Amino acid sequence: DSTNRATEGELNEKFNHYLPNILGDIFSIIGKALEIYRKVKLTDYPRMADFCKYGYAIAEAICEGYGNLFIEQYTNNQKIATESVVGENPLLECVKYIYENEGYWRGTMSTLLLKMQQTLPEIYIGKSIPTGFPKSASSLSRKLNNHQHDFKILGINIQIGRDTDRYVVIGDESNKKSIQNNIIDNIDDTDDNFEINF
Repeated sequence: DSTNRATEGELNEKFNHYLPNILGDIFSIIGKALEIYRKVKLTDYPRMADFCKYGYAIAEAICEGYGNLFIEQYTNNQKIATESVVGENPLLECVKYIYENEGYWRGTMSTLLLKMQQTLPEIYIGKSIPTGFPKSASSLSRKLNNHQHDFKILGINIQIGRDTDRYVVIGDESNKKSIQNNIIDNIDDTDDNFEINF
């Protein structure tokens, strides 16, 4: 508002007037935070774990209970940052697309690679498969493992394992959107004979 505007000189004068109190509060908070920091034990460390631990301690020093609020907002910021990367990464975009459209998918890594190659034209209309996109099941497996933290932040469950055969799961069975979604089990990557369970 025009009535609240001030010149730079007036702002500097006010700032210098309050500066001793500001610095006093900062040093007081840092002192408390260092005491709290020694006792902080977080159950789940996100990326930049040390920063997060210090952030928690500083927030608690400002006001009790703010530590958890800091963790919550920090986690939300990580999610926003990860989501902004999804559109730039065809692999993440494919997994997110499958998860949002099916809720649950299970099959072999080879079947997932084929599904992704079929899904890409729907996501990137008129474009070919991007360079650097996995060309083999083993390459896809490595890339999925490398992005496990990103999937966790996005709230997408990815499991890679082995029972009688190797398998990959996207999502949770409780999120299955339709009985027609294929759950493909017991497929040997080298065998043309496979069973599809609905």
